[in-house]
Amino acid sequence: MLHSSLRPLRSTVKRGFASKNARKTPVISNLQPGPSTRRSRLPLYVGGLLVYGASIYVGSAVYRVYYPNPSAETSSSNICDLSAHRPEVYDEIASTYDTSISLDETLMGLGWLRWNHIKDVSGDVLEVSAGTGRNLSYYDADKVKSLTLVDQSSPMLDVAREKAARDTRWRKSGVQVQFKDVAVEGLSPNRDNYDVIVQTFGLCSVSNPVSYLSHLSKFCRSGGEIILLEHGRGTYGWINRLLDNNVSKHAEKWGCFYNRDIQNIVESCPDVEIVSVQRWHFGTTSIYHLRPKH
Repeated sequence: MLHSSLRPLRSTVKRGFASKNARKTPVISNLQPGPSTRRSRLPLYVGGLLVYGASIYVGSAVYRVYYPNPSAETSSSNICDLSAHRPEVYDEIASTYDTSISLDETLMGLGWLRWNHIKDVSGDVLEVSAGTGRNLSYYDADKVKSLTLVDQSSPMLDVAREKAARDTRWRKSGVQVQFKDVAVEGLSPNRDNYDVIVQTFGLCSVSNPVSYLSHLSKFCRSGGEIILLEHGRGTYGWINRLLDNNVSKHAEKWGCFYNRDIQNIVESCPDVEIVSVQRWHFGTTSIYHLRPKH
């Protein structure tokens, strides 16, 4: 009798749990993914794009290391000749320069590196090897007191002038942007002029980079700094073979010797000391913060 009286009770308890679950189920099934769920996929898409771009970059690099262009042989005499007799290359490529390198810079994240290179610059600023003014949009116009852009190529600086004229930030802040189309070596140094000297991819295109860097140091005020974003030899042998195998062809087209040892150049300059170094792209891209020794 005791067992028979408990069975209905057990049955009732089970049905009770079932009915509670049944009432909760519709509430759970009606939940819809909110905006945060959709937004969480964005890093996956961005990450996938970066991986895809990196794979193309590395793949093409490896291919060119082991299947180099037969005509792209490197010799010191050839490099010197190109450096001495091809300064006009910058005038020739000025009108198409930005569109020609835009995709490569995007895939390599150089826009972010330019921003990281420029964002904290303040005071009186001298930018050398300014080219077409690709750094202009990354300056904080509220921090900069004055900005002078120098490049030996007048056609390239003309492009930079147009960019500055379209950028309303400079007019609103009252900062005067000046342009000087002259080689840096032709400028008379004045240590009272500038708080910061900025250069992006410039040591690759001068005939004597150590002497050039020494000359730059003489434009800085006491306590000033030189900030370089450069490309050159990397950390690994395979990437350096790639650079060596293609440097002559690259220099003839772009006026740039991208296999130079930037670390050695900076350390060989007696007038500057290294404050900090950051490296990317297998060590081939670097940002140097330097302090003049005076």
